[in-house]
Amino acid sequence: MHKLVLLVTGVLFLACASPPAGPSPAPSTAAAPAAAGAAAVASETPSRRVEASAPRPLVRVPMAYSVLGGDPLPIWIAKEQGLFERYGIDPDLTYIGGSTRIVEAIIAGEIRLAQVGGAAVVNASLGGADVVLIGSLVPVFVASLFSQPEITSVQELRGKSIAVTAIGTTTDFAGRTVLKRAGLEPLRDVAVIQSGGVPETFSALLSGGVQAGVMVPPVTLQARAAGLRELVDLAAEGIRFEQAPLATTRRFVQEAPDVVRGYLRAVVEGIALAKRDRPLAKRVLSQYTKNEDEAVLEETYRLFVEDAFQRVPYVTTEGLQTVLDLIDNPLARQARPEQFIDHRFLQELEASGFVQRLYE
Repeated sequence: MHKLVLLVTGVLFLACASPPAGPSPAPSTAAAPAAAGAAAVASETPSRRVEASAPRPLVRVPMAYSVLGGDPLPIWIAKEQGLFERYGIDPDLTYIGGSTRIVEAIIAGEIRLAQVGGAAVVNASLGGADVVLIGSLVPVFVASLFSQPEITSVQELRGKSIAVTAIGTTTDFAGRTVLKRAGLEPLRDVAVIQSGGVPETFSALLSGGVQAGVMVPPVTLQARAAGLRELVDLAAEGIRFEQAPLATTRRFVQEAPDVVRGYLRAVVEGIALAKRDRPLAKRVLSQYTKNEDEAVLEETYRLFVEDAFQRVPYVTTEGLQTVLDLIDNPLARQARPEQFIDHRFLQELEASGFVQRLYE
């Protein structure tokens, strides 16, 4: 008994003499008060003492992105730089081509958080699905309308044809938006041809099969090199459209607010790293897109990081209104952009000074 008293006294003395733990790098690893921790160590078995001092396990979170381009770059940077882990998340990150497939996976609970296309989320929500937008990586069209060299304005496309990848895609929406801004009605004043892909649109322009076409990086570089005329750079003009928002379900927001908060912290920090560290951003971009062409990487960086990414990645009501105006859904006419958005976590991050500190 005398030895046991000495042992307990020694443990308590060491616990009180130890310096206090520094601040935790993530909310999930906050230390217990010193007195409570000392008492727990004194009363537990050695194996339990190890558990008490170890950080809480990370939360495994299935997440996804829908394109292999500049859109999800902040997510890739967050993954490669360990930012998700910093905020308590073990990211199970997956590429799933096509926003409709990702939205279906979100609704089914197979994916919890994802970069998707705005139109897919809006259509699903209008249909009664539990899906909500919590942020936006790309709130503008990152695309350009190219034409034959002799065409000098969008108005000159009246009676002619433009190529898009497919009806209902971002390139289709971009083309329709540009035509309407120029006073032209798609299909009536200008024929819209489905090419099947951006490289096919480029080929159709080169062969003279169409008079104009919507291009996205890196094919925009090839179009310029070929002498095609860039009639409209939609990203440079800041034409609002929710091209790459961040989505989850309202149920997940209620059940796991700390996970959603941690995810957005990591993404916001990924944006800051992309803006502050050009070489890092281009290195990660090259890794995920499997492209080492410096011209392509620079073009993608310029269009996305410099022209599109916001320091605080809010969903824009203007961009969502563009989606509502363009999608073929009668319910969209009565819908309001605000009904698809939950900004509570981004507002919290901005108000706390978190975002500002990333750029100091």
